[in-house]
Amino acid sequence: RGAVAIGYLRRLGGFSEEQLRLEFLRCREAFIAATIEALDRSSPYDFLKRLTDAHRVHLFDIVMQYRAIFAVQERDDAQGKHEDAGGSFGGDALLLSWATRRIDAYLAELAALLPHIEDGGSLASVLEHCMYCGMSLGRVGLDFRGLLPPPFEECSKAMFTDGINAAAAAFDDALQTHRWVALPAMAAATSRVVATKAATGGSEGGSDVAAHSGGADGGPPYALMAHPPLASFVNGGLASLNELRHCAPPSLQKPLSAELGKAIQFVVDSLARYQAARSLQGEQLALFGAMASALADVAAPYLQACFARVFNTDGVVPPVAARAGAKDGPIAAAAAAARSLAASVS
Repeated sequence: RGAVAIGYLRRLGGFSEEQLRLEFLRCREAFIAATIEALDRSSPYDFLKRLTDAHRVHLFDIVMQYRAIFAVQERDDAQGKHEDAGGSFGGDALLLSWATRRIDAYLAELAALLPHIEDGGSLASVLEHCMYCGMSLGRVGLDFRGLLPPPFEECSKAMFTDGINAAAAAFDDALQTHRWVALPAMAAATSRVVATKAATGGSEGGSDVAAHSGGADGGPPYALMAHPPLASFVNGGLASLNELRHCAPPSLQKPLSAELGKAIQFVVDSLARYQAARSLQGEQLALFGAMASALADVAAPYLQACFARVFNTDGVVPPVAARAGAKDGPIAAAAAAARSLAASVS
């Protein structure tokens, strides 16, 4: 229909060729805007997928129609102008300008709504949808996939940071109401950790505790059962890592490692504040020291190993102890602070 309408307008002679091009793009822009306006915005996830589909289908059609109606490449070749100036747009600055503006508007909408997606699986699904859209539009010179990483990286970082900070805050709340009583089953688990630590030479071999006390499937170490607040923190950390694993760009490995180290350091600081505010004696002090030791030698190495597993791209998961053996970095520094706290009460 567009080609027929343009043919009628040409025969009428009321518009120049440039005016016809401008009017065509203006009407197509109004059509896309109306299509987007009609989309249901109640769910950011569903809206973004439908928004992406709308751009993938309609932008491709509009560019192809424009080229067919106005014979962009033939006109430019005949005039010998704008050679390769617009890439696959044949040097047509008007079409290129409109298409760029429409892609910019789409990316702005995407960046505004991504923070409202609350789980990693949905975020990864939207990213896959966007990548397919960019690949499809690449056939007409509108491949925007190189512009997608920043908003998705920011969303992944915020999702993980919020989750791990919430886990650290939950630890602080649980610590305030924690009763320092060793249950028989938990005491047995704690004694195994202490015995293993002593057999391996204290702090240097303490990182191996995570491997010996964890489940065979790489689950959380059993020693954490002796310290409910610490177990709650590790569970929160695992939940954050589970969300992150769906969409974990390699560029985020270093900054997110720092965020995890900050969360563990927050837990260490919470323990230090608790010790300063409370008068723990005898068995209670011993249990407090055991929790600090478990944080340094079990929880921190285990979370570090799980974090490394998320960013492991070759499919091979090294042993927990090997992963936990790092001597530097924010996570190791926080573990060292917890170890010092445990030593101060022993």
